[in-house]
Amino acid sequence: MTSHAPLTHHEILHAAALKLAAPFSAPDLAVTAWQHAPWAFGLRGYEQIHPDFNKILVSLFGRRGMLAKGLLVQVRTGLYRVGRIDMTKAPPGVTPGGARRTSPGKEGRPDSLAF
Repeated sequence: MTSHAPLTHHEILHAAALKLAAPFSAPDLAVTAWQHAPWAFGLRGYEQIHPDFNKILVSLFGRRGMLAKGLLVQVRTGLYRVGRIDMTKAPPGVTPGGARRTSPGKEGRPDSLAF
């Protein structure tokens, strides 16, 4: 069995964004990502009950955020769409649809999600 690293927050958010109709808001993205990966985007101590919106904002903004990388594009204040992905710069194993590994990840967390 080949060991793979678990999906990153950016990869999980990108997969969630692909499921939303554009344009979508950051709260829309937060809830969709949390529904599919509460261990990654749940409020500490309440992971199964509430999303942590701050975790989404950290992943979106900043020099290393999804907006800076072009994974998401801001279309208006507070509204976003999925950006175009340059597959020549994508990590090994990532497909244009955002799919990745299939083996179990750390602590039983899946390396790919069914959205």
